[in-house]
Amino acid sequence: RAITIDPNSAITYNARGFAHHNLGEYDKAIADFDRAIIISPYYADAYNNWRIAYSDKHREEFNKAIADCDQTIRVNPEDASAYIKRGSAYRNLGEVDMAIADFDRVIDFDPGNANAYNERAFAYDRKGDTDKVIADYNRAIAVDPNFFPSYLYLASEYCNLGEYDKAFEYCVKAISIAPNDAVAYYIRGFIHSHRGDYGKADADYDRAIAIDPNCLPALINRGAAYIRKGEFDRAIADSTQAISIDPIDANAYHIRGVAYRNIGEYDKAIADASRAITINPSYADAYYTRGTAYAQKNEIDKAIADFNRVIEINPNYADAYHNRGETYRAKGEYAKAIADLDRAIAINPNIAMAYSNRAKAHHVLGNAAQAQADMQKSRELSG
Repeated sequence: RAITIDPNSAITYNARGFAHHNLGEYDKAIADFDRAIIISPYYADAYNNWRIAYSDKHREEFNKAIADCDQTIRVNPEDASAYIKRGSAYRNLGEVDMAIADFDRVIDFDPGNANAYNERAFAYDRKGDTDKVIADYNRAIAVDPNFFPSYLYLASEYCNLGEYDKAFEYCVKAISIAPNDAVAYYIRGFIHSHRGDYGKADADYDRAIAIDPNCLPALINRGAAYIRKGEFDRAIADSTQAISIDPIDANAYHIRGVAYRNIGEYDKAIADASRAITINPSYADAYYTRGTAYAQKNEIDKAIADFNRVIEINPNYADAYHNRGETYRAKGEYAKAIADLDRAIAINPNIAMAYSNRAKAHHVLGNAAQAQADMQKSRELSG
């Protein structure tokens, strides 16, 4: 009734979603929380309730799967698929040791089951045991050299370790086995990007999206690539598509916010960065983006507050010190500006603008020698 009277009340949709959730009507609850988020993008309670409803929906499904598998195993104690399905459900419920026990059981009576090793690797990943994760993926490949998932996950694992040559090797093998898998092209694009081969990265993101237009990580990373190339309208299009697929993906909002900032639409940039922060309150890059947008609007105190938050989250974020220093300089607080620019340069001695801005602060304070030295260094770095 309340929604009929006011169909644009996020609070009402959130309340109805909460009621659906309490009745175990998880799909209806999620739909209402989605609507609340669309109406009020900064409504933190709606985001949190969405996560809880999504988790509870799947918890119910996992518990049912466990019960079904228990029955199957009682009838056939060596049904590998039942143990694997039950182990996966346990893992998704956070019962990692029970999951590993089920996968161990399959491996005991079926040591050639590649999927059991693959699933056990997932479980070890939940425990943060990287060595066992990699070992099990390799065992899966050893028993089945064409077991595509383990090649793909090894590529991802080595990306996380920063070992991009090994990651590339496994990714190429994955693509040779499954040449129409969008995620494999996305991962290869990610590797190319970290190697600095942006042309190949962009081609792989394009290929991933051509195969699956809803490949979320490829859309987000291609959006970031478009920003790097100065194609901001395309970055906005890709990130908007990503948001339509997953309305609580903080990265998608952040990428779009960066694009809006770079075309001078600062209010939209602030709105998107704020949405990203609502979803992930520890998202340093989003605070930084919002801070730079506030600075462009001359809302200096808000900018400083955001740069402060960036530095709290990541004390080695050189650009945050640089921009906070520049905002202090704009306020006439030159000693604070110099201190921040000193810190930025200590972290990254190759920021030409940091030397230039520090030179300006030294000049105002009458430190002619320091100002001259900084301007010279800025010119050297700028080429």
